[in-house]
Amino acid sequence: MSEEQSLIEVHLYGQLRRFAPDRDAAGESVALISVKDGETILDIVRRMGIEPQELSHIFLNAEYSGLKRRIGAGDRLGLFPLDMGLLYKQYFPKKESD
Repeated sequence: MSEEQSLIEVHLYGQLRRFAPDRDAAGESVALISVKDGETILDIVRRMGIEPQELSHIFLNAEYSGLKRRIGAGDRLGLFPLDMGLLYKQYFPKKESD
């Protein structure tokens, strides 16, 4: 698998924008991260230097997710900080793992 094919998009919101290459509030705050076979959301979060307790909501490919879910090439990960906590858990089932 080529390096380009093994990338995921990590969309960072609120205070987590500080971990993005483009921190401009008008920018998209997207980081392209290489992913290895079998890695989980937690692995990616830690590798980016984000403390898991800073997260309120995680979306993997538009599904409300837990940290144990595995990530694959081409996935889209959305990370929301505590200061942007919403009521998603009342409306979406949370996938903890695959």
